[in-house]
Amino acid sequence: GEDGWVVGFHLTGRDLKDEGLKNVGRLKGIVSLNLRGTKIMGKGLVHLKGLVKLRRLHLERTKVGDEGTEYLGGLVELEYLNFYGTGITDKTLGRLGGLKKLRKLYVWQTKVTDAGVAKLKKQLPKLKVVRGVDLSKLAKYTPAKDDRPKPKADLKWVATSDREDAPRSKNGLNTRVYFVNKSKKSVKLYWVSYGNKLQLYGEIAPGGMRDQNTYTRNTWVVTDKSDNVLGYFFVDSSEISRAVIPG
Repeated sequence: GEDGWVVGFHLTGRDLKDEGLKNVGRLKGIVSLNLRGTKIMGKGLVHLKGLVKLRRLHLERTKVGDEGTEYLGGLVELEYLNFYGTGITDKTLGRLGGLKKLRKLYVWQTKVTDAGVAKLKKQLPKLKVVRGVDLSKLAKYTPAKDDRPKPKADLKWVATSDREDAPRSKNGLNTRVYFVNKSKKSVKLYWVSYGNKLQLYGEIAPGGMRDQNTYTRNTWVVTDKSDNVLGYFFVDSSEISRAVIPG
């Protein structure tokens, strides 16, 4: 379009590696680039240094660490940068101080520290840094007044100890599930990724509940604290659903 290119590899291009970024780097008009969940490593970021019009960059759930992030320091139009689930540290944050237009930075499940975030926010006072929440603490907290919408459907619990029984997630419609732990023990909640990997989303205390954003045709696996599989839920309704983990 006239406003520039929007390029995404997150749906079909997950096998994209660093070498493939050479071709991306030739498209100087890119304004938004989504590399979420691809196989790129940090050293491939050298190919992005010429994308001076880039406003949004998704690097979440890639193998990116501190290597190569120095090449992002010159992307002065960048407004949104997502490092969720990567290996970056405060070293990378120290390279972002010149990005005066940066407004949103996601560093949830990375190795950055409070001190690193505080230092960057001094340099960029308008920046919102999203660090996520400590899920283990969240699970034990129940609000006094629950004004969430009531669930309209119940998901079927499939009891199994075999991880392979749980199908991989597929794309679907956005919805919510309330996971309710009716068992006497803490459980762990894993999303089965589109690549059929388990990704931990948190723990649910005995009697606890977790309000989880998800999509239809997604699969959620429940394990005990030692990662032994107890069963799974398949999201088959676009209504807000309840998923009861039995006692």
